[in-house]
Amino acid sequence: MSGWDQYVQYLTANQQVEYGLILGKTDGTIWASNVGLTTLYNNYQIDVEGQKANVNETANLLAAMNNNGVPTDPLCGIRIMNQKYYTVKYDADSQVWYLKKDHGGACIAITNQALVIGTFDITKKQQNGVAQNPGQVNKVVESLAATLKQAGY
Repeated sequence: MSGWDQYVQYLTANQQVEYGLILGKTDGTIWASNVGLTTLYNNYQIDVEGQKANVNETANLLAAMNNNGVPTDPLCGIRIMNQKYYTVKYDADSQVWYLKKDHGGACIAITNQALVIGTFDITKKQQNGVAQNPGQVNKVVESLAATLKQAGY
């Protein structure tokens, strides 16, 4: 268990998020995740409208982050855990990025050194029986990011 696992446990407490991840901001290395990954899904192929595209989730995510939430590879777009996301809002001032996917979405808060990612799936229930939802995910992701920023991360 790494020292970062406690932060992912905070994100995933009570099943409030589908996936909780903390990545290094410069290289996309996973510092901690609730699914035991050490990297995002990289080097797989997808078929988009008859065209084959090679996906590198880490490179695409970091490139979009550095482009105000706009994907630089339109075929692959933004993918996390082999799920396609679309930017709803990228707030450069507060360093928070809101995304949507089929039946859910994600919140990514950017700190000095990390990306704090929480995803949700409205078909999955939290421990209290309420569906996972953007309000709860945004709250815990942004709260954790604020704590990390205060600690210099």
